Amino acid sequence: MKQEVMDWLEHWLLDHLTCDTVTPSSLVTGTSLKESEVRQLAVDFIYAGLASKMLDLLPQGVLSGGGGELGFNGPLDYADELMKFNPFDFDDLLAGRAAWGGPQIALSKDGIDLLSSFGLRFSETHGEDKEDRRQRFLAEMIRRFEEVGVQLGDIAYIRAL
Repeated sequence: MKQEVMDWLEHWLLDHLTCDTVTPSSLVTGTSLKESEVRQLAVDFIYAGLASKMLDLLPQGVLSGGGGELGFNGPLDYADELMKFNPFDFDDLLAGRAAWGGPQIALSKDGIDLLSSFGLRFSETHGEDKEDRRQRFLAEMIRRFEEVGVQLGDIAYIRAL
């Protein structure tokens, strides 16, 4: 995994999702990665997080809603919906608002338990004394993503239709 991708992952997993929820559209901001690359990374990250049960999509039940405005048939259906719309194009973002702007992404209970297993606590992941634990948490998240077939930043998992 290239360093820019690792930096992106650390930023979103440890600086944001350990404190709060985020909208999917926020995952494509604040990076030096190309638009197409960060879009792919965000979608693959969301899919991997949901499929590995490390992330939740809120409100609860949105992944079992049977389609419609805020209901998707599981992580793959949701990720496919994200790939239909370009979050960098205003009109496309509006058209895909149910996917990119409707739900919130959060660490799941399993994700929080994993964080705790490395001696880190929700909202308390910063400090030089925690750097080693942060890196071990990231490595384990990457391993779990790879278990569901996703190699972030290396190979596109969810492809545009």
